[in-house]
Amino acid sequence: MSALAWAWACNMPSATLELPPERPSAPPPKKTEPKAAVADAGPITNARLPVPGGVGALGSRAEDIDGIMALCERFEDDCERHWFDSEAPQEFVEVAAFEIDRLEVTNAEYEGCVVAGACTARALGACKGYGEDLERGPGGGPVPVEGWDMATPERVRDFTGPSQPAVCVTPDEAEDYCRFAGGRLPDRAQWEVAAHGRTNRIWPWGNEEPTCAHATFASARGGMGCGAWATRSVGTTQGYPSPHGALDMAGNAAEWVRPHDEPPGASGEFEIRGGHWATEPVYLRCAERGHFATDFRGIYVGFRCAYPPDGAKSGR
Repeated sequence: MSALAWAWACNMPSATLELPPERPSAPPPKKTEPKAAVADAGPITNARLPVPGGVGALGSRAEDIDGIMALCERFEDDCERHWFDSEAPQEFVEVAAFEIDRLEVTNAEYEGCVVAGACTARALGACKGYGEDLERGPGGGPVPVEGWDMATPERVRDFTGPSQPAVCVTPDEAEDYCRFAGGRLPDRAQWEVAAHGRTNRIWPWGNEEPTCAHATFASARGGMGCGAWATRSVGTTQGYPSPHGALDMAGNAAEWVRPHDEPPGASGEFEIRGGHWATEPVYLRCAERGHFATDFRGIYVGFRCAYPPDGAKSGR
């Protein structure tokens, strides 16, 4: 498994993903070349986006796994079928109306919660990374490193700009922030419905294969973080929202989510969704599921919050 695939040993829907017959099938994604990183589109404020209640499709059908493998093998040279087991079978669940953050929670917002006494200061010195993600060479590119290790203070600073997503945060710390904001972490069903709506789109913006205009990820041309070698400011890709208007649900920071049908952390792991700045396109899909230990903090994972449907609208 490549360094990019490390903890993402879960699953990915096919390039010809279909929902059951009563819904139209998705066309194959266009095989577009990754574009160079785009400049930030300017500041954008957060909002609580309404998501209506109804039945949502979660995961992928078992018969889609062959196509999922084919999509994986376009980007990885050692794909394994068991990575995708947790996506199947596809299930349909009733999801009550809720609201969700348009943007991932930023460093500035998290630090505001710390100042207010409602959040714990992050242990940035314990923030982890994997392999070449941990260091930059003299020209700003990667330095080969093997395995997991703590990120240096200099490397962590690449992720601590006020408008970048708050990474190096555990699920419990993320949940504390969401309670402070009047909500909680979204569960699996809420997150996935917010990402693809009630459509069969492969990525949050649709079925067009990702470029650096769509998401911040490890593009072939732009490199990790679309050339930034880190996260970018939240909302940078504001031209490509999910059906409900959420941004960065693919790439930038992966996001902690609660399980839909069991206590959080019951398996000793916590689910992450959406891919991140160092993953390849196959890991950005709406149905992709990854996991980290419940005490994990790393340069990859942040969060956004979900709220009751009658929650007060807010901006930031």
